[in-house]
Amino acid sequence: MEIIKRYSLNLATLGRVGHWPTGSLVASLLAIVLLVAARLVYLLSPATMQVLVVTTIVVFLAAMQLGISARTDDSPAIVLDRTIGTMLAFAGISFSLDYWRLIIFGLILFHIFNLLLTYAGFRHV
Repeated sequence: MEIIKRYSLNLATLGRVGHWPTGSLVASLLAIVLLVAARLVYLLSPATMQVLVVTTIVVFLAAMQLGISARTDDSPAIVLDRTIGTMLAFAGISFSLDYWRLIIFGLILFHIFNLLLTYAGFRHV
């Protein structure tokens, strides 16, 4: 079980990315890349895309839960939730060069709200 928890923590922190000062931003940019790749897979095979989405959701949720329970001192380094949040926020946007300003503005807003919600959450603890 310890091996599974260690691997889950590595997935939840995206390797060592969560420990970087810019880990949250890198996780969000990874989400944009994953969404572009997902659109390409969807164009090739919608059925494959549905299986990949369900599998990804289950694996990510399990990794986050096991990663959080593995060690509490690494909990701030978990950035997989930011990757998933960014993917959900940008799921309906067409990724073309016409929308690059909207994508950058959305990433900035996402991280501003993330900081504000984190501060508000710690204030009431």
